[in-house]
Amino acid sequence: MSLFLKHVANAPWMDVARLLDGRPLVVLAPHPDDETLGCGALLHEAAQLGADCRVICVTDGRLSHANSRMWAVHLAEVRKAELVEAVHQLAPSAEVHWLGYPDSEAPSDQTVARQ
Repeated sequence: MSLFLKHVANAPWMDVARLLDGRPLVVLAPHPDDETLGCGALLHEAAQLGADCRVICVTDGRLSHANSRMWAVHLAEVRKAELVEAVHQLAPSAEVHWLGYPDSEAPSDQTVARQ
């Protein structure tokens, strides 16, 4: 078992209600589908508890099939639609914010400092 998994196995358990303690949930996803794969269960349970939920997706996911002729033109739109649908299924009242930066072009601290 990896060191990480050992730490996870020994981590204290906390339920979502106690974790949020009445606060909203904001999920920051670097790429479309990270919100579902990384935080889908948390997002769903928070919504079931009535928490105000927001998902912010930073990049557009267009490079997930970078060498595909079929997806090259419209992949970003497909990924956005999939994100909206997935969030709607997990947390129907959640707000989705799409920043839409092209993959690998999200601003960094250095980019922001130069502006």
